[in-house]
Amino acid sequence: DDDVPADSATAATRRYADRDRAAISEEIQGAIFRVALDTTHPLAFGYPETYYTLKFGDELYELLTEEDDWNAGVLASPEPASGFVGAKIQPRIGRHLAVGVQEMGDGDVVYLPDNPLFRGFWYNGRLLLANAVFLR
Repeated sequence: DDDVPADSATAATRRYADRDRAAISEEIQGAIFRVALDTTHPLAFGYPETYYTLKFGDELYELLTEEDDWNAGVLASPEPASGFVGAKIQPRIGRHLAVGVQEMGDGDVVYLPDNPLFRGFWYNGRLLLANAVFLR
């Protein structure tokens, strides 16, 4: 039938058995990403130029853009160092905030979108959290 919109035709022919696979193509079930750090920033004190973050979920934070904001760590690549990333979300991952600071009033807001101490086993983030508490 020529009167059926293409989207309706696609929806009508998709398979129920493929629903789980289609759903996870837009998710990050658990992946480790390389983060490019600005080692001159206090939050990155003691780190080499690369930090690894453990990412769960599809929330991505845009880079901070105001003059007093600092992008101390940026997701370096959409390719994970390890783990699963859905095919539809992967191209959107690179160049997003991993560690940031926004100056506000007499203090700072520190952005750590991913848990640097996930379940107490992610030791790579201990120094990052200490730097956020004691150096900022």
